[in-house]
Amino acid sequence: MEVQVPRAVGHGEDLVLGIIALDHFKRINDRYGHPAGDQVLIQLGKTLKAALRQNDLACRYGGEEFAFILPGTDIDHARIVCERLHTAIGAMEVCYEDQEICVTASIGMAVAAGTDSSQTLLTQADTALYSAKNSGRNCVEVYAG
Repeated sequence: MEVQVPRAVGHGEDLVLGIIALDHFKRINDRYGHPAGDQVLIQLGKTLKAALRQNDLACRYGGEEFAFILPGTDIDHARIVCERLHTAIGAMEVCYEDQEICVTASIGMAVAAGTDSSQTLLTQADTALYSAKNSGRNCVEVYAG
């Protein structure tokens, strides 16, 4: 991200950063156990990989959070990607010891245009994520500035 954001901003290219947080992930660990939570995280990683393009970047950001970068993507197309990703996460079928675990996620995203650093972009995406959580979770929010 330290390379992609300054390059995109410097060249006037579109770039969007998103952060996904599984809703109430602690409840999954508490109810089904940490190995079940691990299976949810593995399935989320697979869902991310399937939903994103080959040149997009995705990683586990920490705990139950994942981050992704959509280079060459404007905010309108990023909304479409995030809504599709949000739907795919809600449709994930995670079975652990014959129990189906249903998950939802909150997603926050921000566009790199006008940002001065990757840290600023990360803060903006994180602000949008908290807005999604404060809006009742299980939704996508865009940083509004």
